[in-house]
Amino acid sequence: MAADVTRAVGAGLTCRSLEETVRATLADAVPLEGAGLTHAREAELLAAWREARRGAPA
Repeated sequence: MAADVTRAVGAGLTCRSLEETVRATLADAVPLEGAGLTHAREAELLAAWREARRGAPA
């Protein structure tokens, strides 16, 4: 999918790196109670993922 951004760039639109975008997004993010994984659940899932990768063919 492509779009002509010539007018937007001419009006001052600038691009920033993915790193800058992620940092800005995280800086503005407001944590929500009950949203996301607990640290214990994250650790459990990561351990299962690592174990599954050990048995996966290369």
